Amino acid sequence: MERRKFLGVSSISALSLIVGTQGASANHRMGGGGSGSTTTTTTTTSTSSKALPIPSLIRPIDRNGVKHFDLNVNQAQHEFFDGILTNTFSISSTYLGPTLLLTNGDNVSLNYTNNLSEEITMHGHGMHLPAKMDGTPHQTIAPGVTWSAQYNVNQKACTNWYHPHTHHKTPHHVYQGLAGMIIIEDNESNAL
Repeated sequence: MERRKFLGVSSISALSLIVGTQGASANHRMGGGGSGSTTTTTTTTSTSSKALPIPSLIRPIDRNGVKHFDLNVNQAQHEFFDGILTNTFSISSTYLGPTLLLTNGDNVSLNYTNNLSEEITMHGHGMHLPAKMDGTPHQTIAPGVTWSAQYNVNQKACTNWYHPHTHHKTPHHVYQGLAGMIIIEDNESNAL
């Protein structure tokens, strides 16, 4: 299997585990957990013929030597099961964000426009970048505002992900669909 195909499939599997874990964690918290309580797990078999949604791989737009990724954070609806629409958050899609392909040495700008009615942040998990571009809880993006993480990519080939890091809302935002993969390539990975 080619590296890019493998990374695409493994990236989706990783995100599914992350989102699934967030959902399981949220469901466990909602179920209580005090003295004498029990937790019951129910498995439901879906009759959906839907294939696993695989986010698109997008390439940047070069503007004066800076590679821009323009990402819109929206309210959306996604059809997980045939004929049933679920309210979600999205990044330029209906659920989850596109996979971003970066190359070691690139000068990049990840431009997040918040079209939600609440504040968010956007954090590059695993990225080596300046603290002021990290998207931590104190770096909120107000509704209707665009925030850009601009930096030079300085790390070897790897797989990372981006997601909100909004104070007390990270699990909810990720579970709603605000997460995507960042794949970094370098000369060694391109030689394969």
